[in-house]
Amino acid sequence: MEAEVRDKGVAMPTATRTRFRVELNNRVAARVQKLAVGEDLSISKAIESLITSGLDERARKRKFVTKLSQNLANTDARAQNRMVDEFRDLILGQ
Repeated sequence: MEAEVRDKGVAMPTATRTRFRVELNNRVAARVQKLAVGEDLSISKAIESLITSGLDERARKRKFVTKLSQNLANTDARAQNRMVDEFRDLILGQ
C-alpha cells in the first residue's frame, strides 16, 4: 500500500504515483461516476483518464496555435487550406 506524504496540504509523490484529494461538485461527481461505471473503471481511474485526456487536448491546442502563428504569413493556398482543415478539426473535436 502506498503511503501518502503531505507537506503543508500539498500531496507529495511517493514511489511512482502521487495522491491528491479533490472535491467535486455533485453534478461533476455524478458524471464521473457514470463514466466510471460505463467504462468499468474505478472512480480514481476515471478521474485520471479525464485529466489525461484534458491535458493531451490542451497540448494539442497549444501545438496548433504555435503552428498557426508560424504559418500566418504563408501565402501558399494549399498550406492555408490545410490550416483551415486542422482548425476545423480542432474546434469540432474530430
